[in-house]
Amino acid sequence: LKILSSDGVIDLKLSLLDSVRNIGRPMKLSSKISFSRDENNSLGTNIGIDGAEFYLENEKWKLDPARVLLGHHYLSVNGFRFHNARESLNIGGTVSELPEDELTVSLNRLHISLVNEFLTDDISLGGTLTGIMRIKDFYGKSNFVTNIVGSDISFYDNPLGNVILGSKWDSSLERINLQFLSRYKNREPLNIFGYYCHRDRDLMVKARLNELSVAYARPFVSDILRIDGGRLSGNVVLKGKDGRFSIGSEDTRFVDFAFTPLLTNVPYIVNGGMKFTEDRIDINDLNIKDRKGREALLQGYISHHFLTDMELNLRLSFKDLECIDIEESSGASVYGTATGSGSVSVSGPLDNILVDARVRTGEGTSLHVPVSNTYAASSNEILVFRDYSEVRIDPYDSIMTAGMKTVQEKAKVRIKADA
Repeated sequence: LKILSSDGVIDLKLSLLDSVRNIGRPMKLSSKISFSRDENNSLGTNIGIDGAEFYLENEKWKLDPARVLLGHHYLSVNGFRFHNARESLNIGGTVSELPEDELTVSLNRLHISLVNEFLTDDISLGGTLTGIMRIKDFYGKSNFVTNIVGSDISFYDNPLGNVILGSKWDSSLERINLQFLSRYKNREPLNIFGYYCHRDRDLMVKARLNELSVAYARPFVSDILRIDGGRLSGNVVLKGKDGRFSIGSEDTRFVDFAFTPLLTNVPYIVNGGMKFTEDRIDINDLNIKDRKGREALLQGYISHHFLTDMELNLRLSFKDLECIDIEESSGASVYGTATGSGSVSVSGPLDNILVDARVRTGEGTSLHVPVSNTYAASSNEILVFRDYSEVRIDPYDSIMTAGMKTVQEKAKVRIKADA
């Protein structure tokens, strides 16, 4: 990055080089920036963007020369065009306090995978977008008109199919009507309808889930869970004003939700429903099975106040359920195999959780737990004492304890002689 200043003009030159994804070809951008004041002594910024050519995903792109003006409640874009031989992004127009001013964004078969260059490796997008978005009277009625069609959209390599993203100003109710429609293999996995009223800051969104893949959640839980499959169906409503939202739902159910907690390395399959109300989330007998078909049942609820101040009241009961399957080679502090029967209750607010466990081990349990810094054990002993001179912090523990001031534990564990 090079910044030069002369006669009140800033000359900005940026050069980016990604030797892996751009194969050594640099991305070079340059612009000139100047400042001025209007009759009201408000500061204005004039940005002149020079034309440029560079490579993204090994394809040549062009950026046409453009001009951007920034001021108090004012934005003007002239001539911005980002394109290659088949795709383009165009931005032009003005946003100001004048109701008639309009800013337009148009897309033509633009591959959204371009943004993957700037995202983490855990999140990837795919597909193309074509359409237009207009912004008018931004500081007044906030009139947004959107009509964008997406083809072969995917998230984290999970297909969502073809989508339609739309919004339209409703002058009679002074609100923006919203819609998101998706279609994949003769199904509509996710459809969203609703509105937003800028005047009252009022939002209402209804989502209809039709066997929506749970795999879309993979990037957000990858530190604690491995999601292997499953679907979610039901109707969900989000509504509220001034940032105070409530959720309601009807017949929301998991179907064959397959996941593996990284802490225990045991795969499970979940089936069952949940119900969202304004002040609580009811868990309606979620059935959990291990790979041998043995079952556990999760019941209870999570109370909340506009999705804050959450308080848990959950109980998991199980019999001969597979609980741990960790190889010694994994380097985990506790390893081995374990099955168990009993119950675990979790209650209280997130900053003062009480865990009440009443569990007995099952046949075939063989756990190796370090209980001192002394190393002395033969290969057939249940407890293996290992020397950990280096302090290790389990990332799962860090995640689970973040934001929790107190976790109280009441445990009654019985180890059977044949375990």
